[in-house]
Amino acid sequence: MGWAMYFKREIWKKLLFWKNEQKQVTLEVHGARQVGKTFILKKFCQSEFENFIYMNMAEKSGRDFLVSIAEMQEKYHKREVESFHVFDLLKGYDPAFEDSENTVVVIDEIQESAEVYNLIREFTRGLRARFIVTGSYLGKVLDKEFFLPVGDLATLTVHSLSFLEYLDIFGLKEVQAECYKQKKPDEAIKKHFEIYLRIGGYPAVIKKYLQTGSVSECRKVLTHIIDMFISESLRYFSEINDFDVFRDLMSAITILAAKEKQGTNLIEDVVNIVAKRGTNRLSKDTASKAIAWLRTSGIIGYATKLIDGDALSQVSHARFYFQDIGVAGFFMSSTGVNVSIQKGILAENYVYMVLRNQYYPGSLAEISQEVIGFEPMFSVYEKTGGELDFIVCGKFGGKKYGIEVKAGRNRANTGRVMLNSGLIDHLYLLEGVTSGGETDCTTTLPLYLADQLELQFHMEGQMELFFFS
Repeated sequence: MGWAMYFKREIWKKLLFWKNEQKQVTLEVHGARQVGKTFILKKFCQSEFENFIYMNMAEKSGRDFLVSIAEMQEKYHKREVESFHVFDLLKGYDPAFEDSENTVVVIDEIQESAEVYNLIREFTRGLRARFIVTGSYLGKVLDKEFFLPVGDLATLTVHSLSFLEYLDIFGLKEVQAECYKQKKPDEAIKKHFEIYLRIGGYPAVIKKYLQTGSVSECRKVLTHIIDMFISESLRYFSEINDFDVFRDLMSAITILAAKEKQGTNLIEDVVNIVAKRGTNRLSKDTASKAIAWLRTSGIIGYATKLIDGDALSQVSHARFYFQDIGVAGFFMSSTGVNVSIQKGILAENYVYMVLRNQYYPGSLAEISQEVIGFEPMFSVYEKTGGELDFIVCGKFGGKKYGIEVKAGRNRANTGRVMLNSGLIDHLYLLEGVTSGGETDCTTTLPLYLADQLELQFHMEGQMELFFFS
């Protein structure tokens, strides 16, 4: 078909940043199952380092490494592992190991061994070689044998392919950028966007689409990925032994999205919905743990609520979103919500992912120098009870951008009201069917160009801030 089965990923730039700029820390890579963490890491390490050693703690290579540790313990009369010379440990595991900046060691599925995870500090501080670890963060949190090596880790999150990365497969990334620049629609990009909303960005799902061109075949692959994730998740919960509980949880999250529930009682809302759907074995405490697992596993994310666009009124974790649009659509289709509302929710979820990627990366200690908050935000307008889908606030009195997402849902135009009231400085209307347009304070764009949004937060005459040591 002419497409290589290796997809270019934006995460490569951040891996290069770690390699070149963060030489004294180990990189811990997070991300949901099957988003391509291991593949991209292997590709990167083989390309950027002269020596590459890989081990997987859930496979034979990991077991072999544990044998090396045991042998070292025996040699040193079972002293604590931390006292061993980690160079000898790695050399014993792989005689080809060289302690230099041109060597990288990747330890996959590190949550399977507290003993190995707790060596991160020794690896980082005792060797010149570089280290990358991947695994489940919640698995470590639930196990008291794991300690957190503060200061020795940089974190990086890998998500499924964004629409921008998806377009790049078809050579349309630059076309999208040009369409945004000229504020014009494009039928080819629109067609691909509709497909992307249906299949999402998991590499295996996209590969299946490239091979078959069939959305239904893609859904089979997505179903397998979700089932595999749920099966592995059950290992962490003695309170949950029913496969369908996780499915009910994720369906409940989509129902909350349809109801536009907001506030601080999301866990209780989820429990109530699950109970109404016939699963009454879920306590609030268990639901809380399960939702924390869904979040730290990269399946769902949160949004923060503001009141009247005031950044000082933040209520964190006030709404759920899925981190992959295909997963969102999978569970949305099981809720019974009518199709027009489903389209609106998926469109909103897509924009959430765009903002997450551009302004709230949550990785490599990249706290934004421009944007307030740590997760995408929306705002309620108390005067009317309306809601602005998203709001992005610049730091230090910078511009506030409102974003309304319109894709078949009837909704009050809260964005215009807030703009006219001076609560936001500029309004973006992202619509499913539009040719685009622009006034002084309002920009209308086709929804499928959202990835190209370039928000400028510095305001003319804004006071410069200086920091003195």
